[in-house]
Amino acid sequence: FGQADNRVVFERRFLDLPLPGANPEVARACEEQCRALLARRQVRGGLAGRIRDRLLRTPGHLPDMQTLAMELHLTVRTLRRRLDDEGSSYRLLLDEVRQALAEELLATGAIRLEEIA
Repeated sequence: FGQADNRVVFERRFLDLPLPGANPEVARACEEQCRALLARRQVRGGLAGRIRDRLLRTPGHLPDMQTLAMELHLTVRTLRRRLDDEGSSYRLLLDEVRQALAEELLATGAIRLEEIA
């Protein structure tokens, strides 16, 4: 109380002990879910995939199309045309990233629905 930080201190050997309530089936299910999430993220290739990865790197700061085009050393018109050639658009990618982030936040339950929205 009244200190600069709170700490829990224990011996390092405890880190190697199995958790008493560990459930291998739940761990396996969680690993499968993580693999599925990674697979969905890696589905896109080309420019759309690069843009999606860029948007996911900074989820709290999603750039507008002009900023993104400058980062990619393209004009907005060229960016739009190349995404169209891949059957995508900046708006679709942005919506997809927002949906993926919202789904992950909802799944964790760590943040209230109002904050996610």
